[in-house]
Amino acid sequence: MEARKKFLRILFLLFVSAGFSYSSFAATVVECKRCYNFKAAAENAKVAGFVTVVDFGSDKINSFNVLYEHETRRYIALPMATPSQISSTFHRFVALASSGSAVHVIDVDESSGGFLSAYRDTTAHDVIRSASLRGMLGRGIAKNYTGADTGNATWNEIALKVTTLALTFLSDKAGVSSVIIVINWQDGSRTVYELDPSHLYEAQYVDGESIGPDGNKLPDPAAVTQSTGGSYAGEYRFQREQTLNEWIRTAQQYGIPVVNGSGGVGSKGLDCTWDGRTLSCKRK
Repeated sequence: MEARKKFLRILFLLFVSAGFSYSSFAATVVECKRCYNFKAAAENAKVAGFVTVVDFGSDKINSFNVLYEHETRRYIALPMATPSQISSTFHRFVALASSGSAVHVIDVDESSGGFLSAYRDTTAHDVIRSASLRGMLGRGIAKNYTGADTGNATWNEIALKVTTLALTFLSDKAGVSSVIIVINWQDGSRTVYELDPSHLYEAQYVDGESIGPDGNKLPDPAAVTQSTGGSYAGEYRFQREQTLNEWIRTAQQYGIPVVNGSGGVGSKGLDCTWDGRTLSCKRK
């Protein structure tokens, strides 16, 4: 590590002595449509630092370290590798736009790596019940999806700028300016988040879209909101007593009463009604 630092200091001094201005903190993204010369596009940005050039139409992304040479008053672009997180994000958006869809599905299982490795045993009920978990998961999704998890502040800034341009490209091609991220948990339940230009640091949990392992809508803030509560009215069937009890526990957290009906305590069904203001449920 010390040898690497020493090498970088020597390299910096060589650049300075050669009359170059160098900045590793500038983070610039250039969109170059039908780009035939990425290096020239980076130099034409006329800014020293890290410059990433993207061409969504040709699905190509290239990065450069741009230096300013005082003697000739020219910008010189030196090719450098684009972090895999950023290139993956770029290609993912191009693929979404080409498919005409803005839905990205994530299936969580025991082999899930990255930030999802910490959530392998999570369920949709867990997410609904905990605001802190919703926030942590939303931030993890945003970092992963935008590619802003490189470990370097400059590259992370470039990742967010690439994502902003990519969302505009997606809007132009598919008519949508956000990405819907569907997470299928190991127990068969589902959670939905949305990533849009206003929430690049934390994807937003989508109320009313969570589904339990038996295919039932799960109660969340949408169930106690006047404009959406009516969508929860109807019959619910559960395969196991455990999944029914989980549903009831989540409902009670949001103040939704569940009482015993004709089916008694051992029943595995619910009948929910909406009176225009509140949702209430009976076992059946």
